[in-house]
Amino acid sequence: MFRIWIVPIKQIKQKEEVMEETTAKEEVKRRFRDIFISELKNSETWLFWFCFIWTAFHIEMMWVAFLSFGTYKVPEGMTAPYASLLGAYTTNKEVSKWVGKGLTINRPGEILFYAWWGSLIAMCFTISRNELYALPQEMIPVCLWVLGIFWGGTTSKAWRNFKQSSTNTSVSAEKK
Repeated sequence: MFRIWIVPIKQIKQKEEVMEETTAKEEVKRRFRDIFISELKNSETWLFWFCFIWTAFHIEMMWVAFLSFGTYKVPEGMTAPYASLLGAYTTNKEVSKWVGKGLTINRPGEILFYAWWGSLIAMCFTISRNELYALPQEMIPVCLWVLGIFWGGTTSKAWRNFKQSSTNTSVSAEKK
């Protein structure tokens, strides 16, 4: 009879050890999952930095092509992926604001707009003074894409603000 009680106690101790081990593994998984999910929620931040780095390299390549008197050419495949990436970032940012989960850090998209259009104006001004320079082939399409994306984001922001102000006005009228 004494032996019957010993076996279950051993089994209980083994189960407790297994449960402690399993609990520790589950805790690690839970922490990893929480960190991973929080990073996914901050995908706008990652997209912003990726767009920022791509923009810096792309503008730099445009200037190298411009200053090299046509001996260096920007790869043709740079514009479409860049415009898609920038569009995805802008859309993600605007949609998250529409559903009320907008970014806490405001990053003005005007910076990209001014960088591209300022570069275009500077290049055109230089060409008007010295015809040896040539505008890179991809420069105007990139500037037009950036203009379209910037205009779309600005329009979305204006429409969202209008809708929110009209909603707030109607709620205030209902309370009176």
